[in-house]
Amino acid sequence: MKTRRVVIEGNVVEGDQIDLVRPPEEVRVIKGKRVKVQDASLEAVEGEDVTLINVDAKRVIGRHVRVVNCDIGRVEGEEVTMVNTDADEVVARRGEFVNCDINRLVYEEFYRAVNTDIKSVSRK
Repeated sequence: MKTRRVVIEGNVVEGDQIDLVRPPEEVRVIKGKRVKVQDASLEAVEGEDVTLINVDAKRVIGRHVRVVNCDIGRVEGEEVTMVNTDADEVVARRGEFVNCDINRLVYEEFYRAVNTDIKSVSRK
């Protein structure tokens, strides 16, 4: 667990740079500038630069979001990259998706999908 300037209040972890592998069960929300989380189940993740690997999360918000082998409820970001991920809703300015299953995609500029099932696509 590498962290810089991190504050833990109840089930919320906040800090500038957060790098967590298998965080404790009581951690439900992570907020920071640069966030990297592996092997976790979370309510929400927020940050400018978010990387998630093997994570189940209800909501992910960030400027640059990278998600690998995850199950996500809602993803919001300017640049969203997802690989081997299931997502209920993705809202992105630009997106790249490989081997994903997405129920609803809302994009602004463009998206690229390879071997991905997108049930509903709309443009902002």
